[in-house]
Amino acid sequence: MGPEQPGENTAFPSCGDESLPIGAFYLSSANTAGHRLVEPLGDCYLGDDITDEQATDALTNTSYHVHRPPDVEQTMADLLASGEIVGRCAGRMEFGARALGNRSILADPGNADLPRVLNRLVKRRDFWMPFAPAILATRQHDYLDNPKQIDSPYMMMAFPAQPTAVPQIIAALHPADLTCRPQIVPDDADTGLARILTAYQHRTGRGVLLNTSLNLHGHPIVRTAGEALAVLARSDLRHMQIGPYLVSKDALDLRP
Repeated sequence: MGPEQPGENTAFPSCGDESLPIGAFYLSSANTAGHRLVEPLGDCYLGDDITDEQATDALTNTSYHVHRPPDVEQTMADLLASGEIVGRCAGRMEFGARALGNRSILADPGNADLPRVLNRLVKRRDFWMPFAPAILATRQHDYLDNPKQIDSPYMMMAFPAQPTAVPQIIAALHPADLTCRPQIVPDDADTGLARILTAYQHRTGRGVLLNTSLNLHGHPIVRTAGEALAVLARSDLRHMQIGPYLVSKDALDLRP
């Protein structure tokens, strides 16, 4: 083994049979070119993108209020900081077992009643199934007990919460033992989620959000703009980012 590369101490973003083709490719590449020349997986946003055209087509003739803010991530942060729960369908879809911000429902994890509210609005999952946090990497030690500096970009590892942080992330912790399965997000990641987290931190001082998958109970995670709009229509969610647009059931004043 050569020197450790970024990502070598990271659990793979999915732990089922769907990962076998990627593993086979990596093994073949290592056998052919040598381990040192095989780069680790850069990210797992390997699925379909939401283009502006697709988002526009999906929203044609909708009865909802549709805005195209100059900076949709900043607008998302404003809504989240005001206590709103917001769906997000933007960018390339995640590969693997977890929603990682591009097909997600985001909310303030400091609201202890949030699991009940989310289950009433859209998720309808069993009461014992916990939600999870997305945390800026530079703030992870404020929220997590992670002395070994283990990477967790794919929400596959579990950590105890820092006791002092429990009230700030209570809705994203397992209620039995106050552990969580975080997505640790690099501050400089070129993703909408990183930008939303950074903007949310500027507004609230907290570098963490609850992040759960964008889907109805018993249905797969949404893939397309049309599927995201269907979740908005069939749930009690009030706001959804679809590509560059913010779609709301209520009229919003988005003036600065």
